[in-house]
Amino acid sequence: EKKQHIEVYYSNSDTEETMHRYDIVLPRFGLSFYVKEGEDHGDIIAVDYPGYKLFSHQHLCETLNGLSRYLVLANVADESNRQILVPDGYVERQSIRGGDSCVIPIKDNRKQKM
Repeated sequence: EKKQHIEVYYSNSDTEETMHRYDIVLPRFGLSFYVKEGEDHGDIIAVDYPGYKLFSHQHLCETLNGLSRYLVLANVADESNRQILVPDGYVERQSIRGGDSCVIPIKDNRKQKM
């Protein structure tokens, strides 16, 4: 996602759940994540997919070849249990130097589902 479409908020409320936490929102995809300040691992936790976090390796070799927009989530308890989020839409093929690429265009004027 482009920087201008990412919202980041800092929360310092009195509840343990939201104390010292950064909330990251991708409004065009309808996704939210958070990072708790001072946690050892600094995992980016998926709000919309309980028990999952952003996987540390977002590039999947030999998988989804050519597709440039996706997120890989890993289960917090077992990183070998993963989910791949792909935008809902039509796939367009683009020829670029070095080969073909596939994209799912994101419209600025509507929320895109993942």
